[in-house]
Amino acid sequence: MTGGPIALEGTELTMDTEETKRAPIAAGFWRGYAVVVFAAGLALRIGYQLTHYFWNDEAGIYRSVEVPWSEFWHWLTNYEIHPPLFHLFLRAVDLGTFGLLSPDEVKYSVLVWFVVIGGTFWWYVGLPLRTSVGISLVFGIVSLGPVTAYLGAEVRPYSLLTALFFAAVVMLDVWLQELQRGEERRSRLVAIAVLAPLMAWTHYAGFLIGCALLVGGLCGAFVVTRRVHRRFAMAWFFGMLGTLPLVLTLLPIHMDNVAATPTGPLRLRPLATAKFMAWAIGPTTVVFVVGIVLLVILGRGIGSLSYREPSIVAFGALAVSFVAAAYVVGFSTGGVNLVNLGVVPVPVILLAMVLGGLLDRASGGFLAVLGVTSVILTAPMTMLVLDEPANLSGNRVSPVDVLVDFEERTGMFNSSQGSFAVMLIDNSVMNNYFMPRARELFPGLDIRTMSMRGGEGLQQNGRDLAAFLAEQSERGTVRAVVITRGSFDHRVKPFLEFSWYRFDHYATVINLQG
Repeated sequence: MTGGPIALEGTELTMDTEETKRAPIAAGFWRGYAVVVFAAGLALRIGYQLTHYFWNDEAGIYRSVEVPWSEFWHWLTNYEIHPPLFHLFLRAVDLGTFGLLSPDEVKYSVLVWFVVIGGTFWWYVGLPLRTSVGISLVFGIVSLGPVTAYLGAEVRPYSLLTALFFAAVVMLDVWLQELQRGEERRSRLVAIAVLAPLMAWTHYAGFLIGCALLVGGLCGAFVVTRRVHRRFAMAWFFGMLGTLPLVLTLLPIHMDNVAATPTGPLRLRPLATAKFMAWAIGPTTVVFVVGIVLLVILGRGIGSLSYREPSIVAFGALAVSFVAAAYVVGFSTGGVNLVNLGVVPVPVILLAMVLGGLLDRASGGFLAVLGVTSVILTAPMTMLVLDEPANLSGNRVSPVDVLVDFEERTGMFNSSQGSFAVMLIDNSVMNNYFMPRARELFPGLDIRTMSMRGGEGLQQNGRDLAAFLAEQSERGTVRAVVITRGSFDHRVKPFLEFSWYRFDHYATVINLQG
């Protein structure tokens, strides 16, 4: 990185001499920061994948790889509620490896999107532009934040969505800086125009992100040019035309699929979502908030914060418009939940950009202390989440992981006191993955399955479970039953006549011998 930010004054370009002198120090720091943070983030993701099996939705996503091409469209339109880009990625991985990889090996392919994130940041800090503290903070949160690290290790569309979004905001920052210098490059606009529709083809929340990207870009450009930037708007418009096939075909079908799910539409929970976002940010952003306060206290004053920078305006507008659009869609459709959408990283990323960008004029030493401190404080929280995904959500735990954890803590499966029946409560598609692994790990267990129903079907769940337990009790060959979905049992409790207790967040043990 060379030089510092350039301010546009009439027709003359002037260099900020203070930042020019600081640039080599900042460049060296960000290079080291990139290496350390990327290595730590990669280690966290690999460590998680080495020690965990697919949970329910991952197993469902992987089924799209096993479906023959002749049935792929039927699968997308009847069993899925996501756009096809991530599914096509998994199929490409399977095709490229000649189908030789098992599901537990295919899962490592999602790490390529973290490599894309790391490569994007490395390219960014090497440009002859000012390295934004906001972008750098975002890279740290994406790499090491509890939620972003976990979602980045899942075999779900979120790893791809995050990579595309990170690349889009980096390209937006680069374009705004070059526009400020009078060196606008159309290649940046083309890149943004390509990335915006790809997000929509990855996750339907990508439509909202793409629209917010338009608002943010226009607001940032207006700060520089004092006019609506038509080339940006046109590039975005022609790019989003690429979503028309999705809008006209899969989107209406998937909306009908969601409406027909047993659980019904998801409720919008603004307070819960806000709390979850605050937790997802973790200590990293908190440290930078404290840094802003310290900067003011130490005498630099509010005027030293670079809140007038075009990128800060752009990312602030992007954040506000995205959250506003998400809530409008939620209220109008009767139920979009930001947490369940899995797009919590989006507002987290945008908030980090704004907060970090405010510190763009801070000294290199000050930023180094903040960066190192945030990494040190964030790592323990992230390791806790990755060690037990139930800390994120009780449902995001593989039934196979439940069995492994249960046996490690209790040793009951190998006890001489009697045998266990294990019930995996999922649907038949997902159990195609779970059953073989559970029986391979615990060949002596009596493993059954029960499909989980929603709505009025919960009463039938209760009756089915009660009948199963009565059968096991009458046989007298089973001492207890382990149910691997803790979220299931409390709703059917009225039908149970046996004593039971919860095992952590996600399992239930029912005693059949009184």
